[in-house]
Amino acid sequence: MLLPLVIFALLLWLGRENLEIRGILVCLLIFAAIVLTCVFLSVSPYVFTALLALMDVVLVLIIFGSDIPIR
Repeated sequence: MLLPLVIFALLLWLGRENLEIRGILVCLLIFAAIVLTCVFLSVSPYVFTALLALMDVVLVLIIFGSDIPIR
């Protein structure tokens, strides 16, 4: 469950030039919304992990999107 969190932080650091401060703040707000939703709705930690992994995939596509050919 720690791996998606580490990858999220790493992607924010790697994409700091592409995302700029505005993109990083949006990602952090989405992250906070995911955390608060999981806490207040008392869902399984696996839901948090799945949502964070999905956000990691979106960040990879945003940051490295021009390098990854999608057909």
